[in-house]
Parts: sequence; C-alpha cells; structure tokens
Amino acid sequence: MRFNLFALIIVLVIAMSCDENIHEDTDITDTDSTGNPYSEAVAYYPFHGNTDDASANQHIGTSFGPLLTAGHNDSVNDAYHFDGTDDLITVPDDTAFHFLNGITITAWVYAEEQKTQYILTKGGGLPSPYKLALSGTGDVIFSINNSEVRNTGYSLNQWMHIAGSYDGITMRLYVNGEEVGSLSAANALVIDTSPLFIGTRLGLSGDSFKGSIDEVALFDIGLTAAQLKLIYTN
Repeated sequence: MRFNLFALIIVLVIAMSCDENIHEDTDITDTDSTGNPYSEAVAYYPFHGNTDDASANQHIGTSFGPLLTAGHNDSVNDAYHFDGTDDLITVPDDTAFHFLNGITITAWVYAEEQKTQYILTKGGGLPSPYKLALSGTGDVIFSINNSEVRNTGYSLNQWMHIAGSYDGITMRLYVNGEEVGSLSAANALVIDTSPLFIGTRLGLSGDSFKGSIDEVALFDIGLTAAQLKLIYTN
C-alpha cells in the first residue's frame, strides 16, 4: 500500500512537471498578465488628460495647441483635437524610435476634413522613415521610407482605428481591426534623428490633422493580426 502511494506521488510529480514545461514552451500570448495589449509598446499615448507616455519608457510628449476632447470611447478629456492648421504634439528623438527589424503604429482617429493630413510621422522629409497619414483623395496610408500601403475610403466625422505593421518583410495596413492592404518591402526601415510628430510632420506645410487623435502607440515589432484585433477591441 505504501509503495503504491509512493508510486502515485511520483507519477503526479512527473505529470505536473511535464505540464509546466508544455506551458512554458507554448505560452505565447498577446498581452501581459494584466491583459494589457500595450504592455510591449515602445511608447503609448492614451491621452488621459495629458501627453504622458504610459509605457515603461517615459517618452513624454509636448503639446503645442491641440485641446483635450472626448476620446473614442466618449471618455471626457481622453483625446486631443487638432485644428488642422498648426496644432501638434512632439516627442524628442530617442534610439528607441530607430526601428530596424520591425514596427507597428496604432491610433484612433476622427477626421473632420478630407485632406492630406498626418497622424504620426518621424522626420520631415518626403519620404518619411515611417508614418500614418490620410490623403486628400480619401486614402488611409502607412508608409516606411519609399514604400507605402494605401486603402481607399475613410469616413469623416466618425472614429476609426488605424494600424500599420511591418515585420521586416511585409507591410500590412489595418482599419478597424481588419487587414485592408499589404506590400512586400524587405529591409525598408531607415534611421532618422528628427523628433516624433503627432498631428503633423516636420515643417507643417499645411498637412496638419483636422480632427481628434486618441490612443497612439508604437511597437518595435510587427504585431500580428490577432494582436491588432485585440488592441482594436480592447
């Protein structure tokens, strides 16, 4: 009887050990233990009353003109409204923004006018190292250096979630959690030491955003469709 009990304990210990190893090898999740899809962001700007970076990296932005407004979930003072002329938010350059292997940019936007307007961009040249933008012909744009993905037909005066993802091989554009375009673009990323701009680009040139921007985030990897769907629905 004692031998049988001992044998049973050994079997249970081995089984538990195997189960732990299986979980260690296969535990690939889209969030951290808190369920936060932004947990791995290089920079994350929820705009909860300020331009602070809610990631662990503290890339704090500085606001020049935009006013706090209701966010995409109707929370008060939870987004910034840009006047389309000269409002902007800047973030100083940092090596963390020098993406080489992959990148993802996400944001909620509420466009009030169909025109060329920048959501987020690095640098001021054309082409930019990376950007999310809207065109005057109604396109949503994700670009990296000389490569870009477009999707036609954004709507005015309503919130939409836009994400651009690049894994070092393929650029993908998502609108409201759905992939709407892709492009093969190997080794497309370049380094630029200009500040990060939200709501415009370096030099302005009349391309400032007209409307509201919320929940801006940057990642140094190309997030998957499942991860971006989680961010959209979170």
